[in-house]
Amino acid sequence: MPCQGRATVSVVLACSALRCCYRDVLRGMDHCKNAKATADTLQRTDVFFLLLSGDVKLIEERLQARQGHFMSTSLHRSQMATLEALQPTELGATVDLADPPLLIATKAAELIRTATTSSL
Repeated sequence: MPCQGRATVSVVLACSALRCCYRDVLRGMDHCKNAKATADTLQRTDVFFLLLSGDVKLIEERLQARQGHFMSTSLHRSQMATLEALQPTELGATVDLADPPLLIATKAAELIRTATTSSL
């Protein structure tokens, strides 16, 4: 988020902001306790969200194939139950995880590049 009088810098942050109100905090708003964001909020935000979405079974197969990773299938199911889709007031895109990992990464990088080079 740009500071007054400073150059704008793009930053990529990976986190599990599963609920809209958590993402609102990242956008500099606190709507967990207050009313939901309004449509004009979309014009003021400079945060782009990239949601990775896919078949639960496929994701769990990929998780099980990882060696030494903290994410268990039960934790994954819990997170999927908590996940809220991007709202109309949130700038962002969704990438389908059905593709091979390299193609997913390429698509994600292109979406981020486009979002950070356009005027948010």
